[in-house]
Amino acid sequence: MPSQSTLNRWAPPAVVVSLATALWVFLTPQSVAPGLLRVEVALLLLVGVVVASWWPLTFEYRGEPLHLTLSGVAVLVGLFFVGPLATLSAHLVGGVFALAIRWRNPPSKFVVNLTATAMEVWAAAAVLAAFVTPASTMARPVDWLWVGSAALAAELATTAIVLIAMR
Repeated sequence: MPSQSTLNRWAPPAVVVSLATALWVFLTPQSVAPGLLRVEVALLLLVGVVVASWWPLTFEYRGEPLHLTLSGVAVLVGLFFVGPLATLSAHLVGGVFALAIRWRNPPSKFVVNLTATAMEVWAAAAVLAAFVTPASTMARPVDWLWVGSAALAAELATTAIVLIAMR
């Protein structure tokens, strides 16, 4: 029987992993990417994710370091060029590489961060699939409003996962 501290440490990550898995399995967003998957673009996306995760922008605010990655940019670019599943794959593989090697996260934090990545991609993809058509030329201002909304949804999803896991 696992100890109470082990259960307390792994229960929140288990909840968020279950939530992310259910959303991807039962509510997979449709792609706004035109055509078929291009392997070159997916590989470039993977490299972009690793670079964004490996070298965050760091600021100091009131003596506390704040890290900002540009992974949201990679999410949106990936969704437009290769679709949600390839974007998710690139982000998970790149995240594993960066989190395990560069940041050396402990197992529970590693799981939460990968789950947050999955939710980030899902939320952005769901907003884009709902409001931006695959044939969109992105010439209308309203399309850019939806791209901004997708970025905001991705950030809110990531924040929610982290807050749930911190409980």
